[in-house]
Formats: sequence, structure tokens, C-alpha cells
Amino acid sequence: MLCLTCGYNFGSAQESDDKEASEGKVGSPDGPKCGFGTVGAHHQIRKSTAAEVELRTTTHRDFARVCKSKKALTGLLLAGALFAAEPNTKPRPITYQDGGEIQTVYTSAGFTTELRLPKNEEIIFATGAQVCDPTKTQEACGYFGAIFNGRTVVVKYLGSEPGKRTDLRLLCRSGNEYTFLIQEVSRKATPADLIVLVSNGTPEAQAAMVAPPKLYTADEVDALKRDADNLRATLAKEQERSRAEISKAAMGEFGKLKCDYEFFDRKGEDFKPSACTDGKFTRVEVHSSEVPSFFEVKEGKLSLVQATFADGHYVIPKVLDQAELSIGKSRIKFRRIG
Repeated sequence: MLCLTCGYNFGSAQESDDKEASEGKVGSPDGPKCGFGTVGAHHQIRKSTAAEVELRTTTHRDFARVCKSKKALTGLLLAGALFAAEPNTKPRPITYQDGGEIQTVYTSAGFTTELRLPKNEEIIFATGAQVCDPTKTQEACGYFGAIFNGRTVVVKYLGSEPGKRTDLRLLCRSGNEYTFLIQEVSRKATPADLIVLVSNGTPEAQAAMVAPPKLYTADEVDALKRDADNLRATLAKEQERSRAEISKAAMGEFGKLKCDYEFFDRKGEDFKPSACTDGKFTRVEVHSSEVPSFFEVKEGKLSLVQATFADGHYVIPKVLDQAELSIGKSRIKFRRIG
């Protein structure tokens, strides 16, 4: 039958049209439906002609084929989505070879992928074209986030567009470098990796893993410099303390002093020196803020001698019969006369 109000054909054949009309179902809740709902008093109907019935049947067949195709396409898309949503639940082992083909690691939106390097490796730097801290947003970071600790690096896809990829480069304390291609596969048939176990097949790289470290981070270098500065400062204090103790001990060894030295051949500034000895040590007093140098004179030759400073005096741990002291460009000689 045909609705004259909306032009809608309903019923599967001419006989069903006649049957519905004869049973009075037109306008009832069980009656035929047109484009405006159940046909009622506001819809005028008549029997369909043979041509209309044939047109309607052909149209229904074409529509059924279209629906079937759409359902098949939807099913394929749904099946693909469901398949891609299942990551690889087993750790996938790969072997890294220096100079070999770059290995691909598969990750997917909604999952993280963990790469574990050989047990003797320690990552100190990670970088890539679209890689940064995964706690940041895509706008501030890129499509991929990566964070490392020890020999492990975790990669997470931060973008909303599927199919993106980037490189990931890892630099280790051993000096070994690892490069991977990271591929997002949420719309592909390839399962995403949850854990990737990396081994290194290069003998030189394996030897570097157990050798002393070659690389340090900038923070570690700064810390080493600070430690070295602290050690130098501590050593200087210890040396000064040792000199003071030696001088104090030397001064304690002084018995009856004899200041039987004379000074001569002065050149430059007069720093008013004085010298005494007890037969074991020589004590020299100099009025100058600069540290003097002491030279023993033997057979006309000068030989540098070490002196310690304590209580305003320089103590030389031997008896000097003839010597010379100098401060800057000034110098003066002294000798025993007793």
C-alpha cells in the first residue's frame, strides 16, 4: 500500500497490503508504519500498483546489499580495533648490534613500553626527535614521553593521532649508545610491546659494560669538582696544622739560645732579621708580611732549605752556619760568629 500523505510504501507485497486493509489494522498500534509513524486518520492510503510494488522490492534489495556492506566494513574496523588493543603480554627479546639495522619498538596509546638494557648498562642520557618527560603534555613535549632510571627506560605515547613514530637514543655510562625506532601501532595489526629485553651482540660493547665508566653526567662532574675542592681545602688545613705542630715541637727543643749571627751584604728592603740557634735548630725572625725563602751556603753554593713558621719565627730543623734569605727582590746574608 502507498501513503498518500508522505509517499511511503509499506508492506512486502500486494497481498499483504490487501490483507492489512481488510483486517482494519490501518491506524491501529499493530498497523503498518510509514515515515510519520503508525498510519492513522491523518494519513490517506491506497493499494500499491504492480509497478510500485516492483520498485519497492528492488529498492529493498539494494538497501539490504548496502546495509550488508556497511556491516561488513564496520565489523572489519571493529575487529581491527579489538586486535590492536591487545598488546604483547610476553617480553620481546631483541639483540642490538652496533652498525646493524635499527630495531623497531612498538607502543600504543593507553599503554607504556619498558625497554630493559643489559644488566651492566646504566643510562645517563635519553633523547629523540619527539621525546621528553612523559609527565608533560604533548604541547610541551612531543608525541612521545620517555623517562629512564638505571638500565631501564619507559616510553609512553602522548599524542592523539595514531601512527606517529620517532627515534630514541640512549647514552650509557659505559660509552655504549643504543638507537631505536619507536612506532605507535594503535591502528595497526602489529601488537604493542609492553616489555622489550635488549641484549648487545657487539663484543667491544660487552667489554665496555664491565670496564671502568667512560661517561659522567654534568651533575656528577660538578659534584666531583666540589669534592676535589673540599679535599684540597682540607689538605691545606692539615698541612698548616702539621707545620704548626712541627714548629711548636721545634720551639720546645730550643734550650739555651745563642744569637751569635751577623747579617751582611743586604740588597733591597731592610726587613730587620734576627737569628738564633741552640745547637740543633735555627730560629729566624723577619719583619715582613711576605714569606721569605732560606738558602744554606756551602762551598759558595746556595741550597734551598725548608722552614716552618710558628709564634712569629721561622724554624729551620738544622744549624745554619752561613745562609741567605730573600723576600721578593730583596735579600740578605747571615753567618755565625761565635
